[in-house]
Amino acid sequence: MWKKNRKKSCYFLQVSYNFRKHIEKVADVRESVKRNVTYLEIAAHLRQEIREGKLKPGTPVLSSRALARAFGVSLSTAHKAANCLVREALIYRRQGSGTFVNTPKASPKGVCQIGCAIRKEFGDMKIARLLSIPGIRLANRLRASGCHIRFIPADAFADRRRLEPYLKGLDGLLISCAYINLQECAYLHDLRLPVVLFQGDCELPLPFHQVLPDHMIGMRDLFSRARQACFQGVIVIFPDHANGYARRDACIMAAKEYGFMEIEGIEAEHPANFYKLGLELSRRCSRRLIVTCTDLATFDLIHAFHDVGLEADRDYHLVGYDDVEGIGVSPLAEPTVTALSMDRNAINRYAEELLFSEIRSPSSCSHIIRVPTKLIIRKTAFTQ
Repeated sequence: MWKKNRKKSCYFLQVSYNFRKHIEKVADVRESVKRNVTYLEIAAHLRQEIREGKLKPGTPVLSSRALARAFGVSLSTAHKAANCLVREALIYRRQGSGTFVNTPKASPKGVCQIGCAIRKEFGDMKIARLLSIPGIRLANRLRASGCHIRFIPADAFADRRRLEPYLKGLDGLLISCAYINLQECAYLHDLRLPVVLFQGDCELPLPFHQVLPDHMIGMRDLFSRARQACFQGVIVIFPDHANGYARRDACIMAAKEYGFMEIEGIEAEHPANFYKLGLELSRRCSRRLIVTCTDLATFDLIHAFHDVGLEADRDYHLVGYDDVEGIGVSPLAEPTVTALSMDRNAINRYAEELLFSEIRSPSSCSHIIRVPTKLIIRKTAFTQ
């Protein structure tokens, strides 16, 4: 027994020694670099350490926070560097334990081929910018980390035979639920490929991994404040599609939780009618909270209210959903709308990590990740 314990102690002493030498080497690299370090340089350094055998399989790797301190970079830069090696299966994360060097046999051959079904080219239309920006950012992240990206057009999903050539040779597939009506693609149930759905607001009955916003977190904050402000009723404007219904249902549920019984739902029609709707609402919006479940309507309502002389958060109280101002789509002179916002960067990050996790180690379960929404206070509500 003593001999076994001694061998075990020697093993941990060796791992500890290797880990300490690794930290010292990182510190030396940081000291020698007198300019901003990119995540690709950090990834290259760690990759070289692993391939030269200086970091053995099973050896712990510096956490993202420790990497950030060692290289003098931001936490997000260090996290991106680690993600590069996770995608290459050179390292792996074990929840609650840390990050470790993988065994050589777990490393995939060649560069990952990722299919992306997202909005790509739509000119300057408002809906195009709203739906395309998050997906394009994710595709750019993947390309920058060395993946090959294959964009798949929406019409390719019309039937199995049209889609098959696009899927040939892919390691994984990312699908924007804002791009394709997946409920009309029954054959996708049999797709033998790691698939992650994102940019959707409701859980779909498909055997795929999904990253969704948790509407109720932000909604409860919204209606807690609305209850304190003593609004007499709620008007919910929602678009005619699955995401719009999911947001509407969460809004009504949260409103009722906080005691609101006077709740009016208005199904949003074509964008050309949003301004007209704003003019009609301007005559009866006093002491009511207006929640738009799409920012395609939000700014037209604001313009209509402004044109009839209403002042924000005094004569009308408006909360938008999407927070397009937070992603750089700003039709007004400055960020103005009190908004329910989802962390699109977090959604992208989880979608990316989930896809590569499934490429490395396919599971028999479909994983659902919900990212909390939050309320951002601006000029149109809760400032007074």
